[in-house]
Amino acid sequence: MKTLQLKAQLQPGKRYKDGSVGITFITAEEIDTEMFSLIDSWRSQSGWLLFRLNEFTEIDIPKSDAEIEGEEPLWKRQQRTIYKLFMLRGGKPAEFHTFYRNQMNLIQQRLGDVIEKELPNAEKS
Repeated sequence: MKTLQLKAQLQPGKRYKDGSVGITFITAEEIDTEMFSLIDSWRSQSGWLLFRLNEFTEIDIPKSDAEIEGEEPLWKRQQRTIYKLFMLRGGKPAEFHTFYRNQMNLIQQRLGDVIEKELPNAEKS
C-alpha cells in the first residue's frame, strides 16, 4: 500500500467535547492529481498520521495498525457477519458457537489449500 508523504505545515488544532482534536495540514508544495486522488481515496479511513519537524527514524514508525477507539476490531465484525448468515439459515443462538468454529475451520482449511498450491511456485523463484 502506498504511503502518503507530503511536505506540510501543521495549522492550529481544534478541541472537541469528547477529548479528540481536529487538525489541519496545508501542503508546503503543489501536489499532482495522482497524489490528490490518493488523499481523496483515503477520506474517512482510519490509520496513523506521523508528523515531525523533519527527520524520521525507523523507531518512529508504528509496527501495528491503528486501533480506533469505539471501532470494533475486525474479528468481531467478521464474527457478527457469520452470525447473521447463521441466523438467516435458521440457526439457534445456542448453537452458534459450533457453527462459528466449523466456519473458521473451513476458512483455515481453504487458506491452507491455497498455501499448498502456492508453495511450488514460491520454491521455483
